[in-house]
Amino acid sequence: MSMGKFITVGDHTIVRICGKFYLLLEIEVDFRQVKKEECVFIRISEQEARTLMEAEE
Repeated sequence: MSMGKFITVGDHTIVRICGKFYLLLEIEVDFRQVKKEECVFIRISEQEARTLMEAEE
């Protein structure tokens, strides 16, 4: 069973707060009768932020 069918990443963005970079992800779970959305903050380096932003372009 592949979890890829049940778990997806919704919206995502990179923010800078007090000079630190964070990746914000909306994770969506849809499995049988369970539907859940969670927001996750992941601290990333400035270089990781730049790389991710460049990949979006």
